[in-house]
Amino acid sequence: MTVPHTIRDDKVILRKKDFEAMLERMEELEDSVAFDRAMESQEEGFPAAIAKSLIAGENPILVFRKHRRMTQEALAAQAGISKGMVSKIESGFKVGSVATIRAIAKALNVDIDDLV
Repeated sequence: MTVPHTIRDDKVILRKKDFEAMLERMEELEDSVAFDRAMESQEEGFPAAIAKSLIAGENPILVFRKHRRMTQEALAAQAGISKGMVSKIESGFKVGSVATIRAIAKALNVDIDDLV
């Protein structure tokens, strides 16, 4: 892409439309690099709906359990805890010990930090 320009005293003068086009192209390249890095990453991405639910204050265990399409029974079985405990934690009646939350995080395949 050749852009008409003038160089004066170590300054480059561009037409405004050419400058704006150059900025737009740079943003596209930055987005492309960010996309490539995300695709190479081993981290799992989550849909925007998950972020919105978490920002809205929904219980993270409930949000991730639904995202994984798990029942409370299935989560309890994989985490080695009772369904009642899962229910109480999701509803806010119990907090759950660190060991319990760690087991839930493992069963949901998320970092413990995602749940606290």
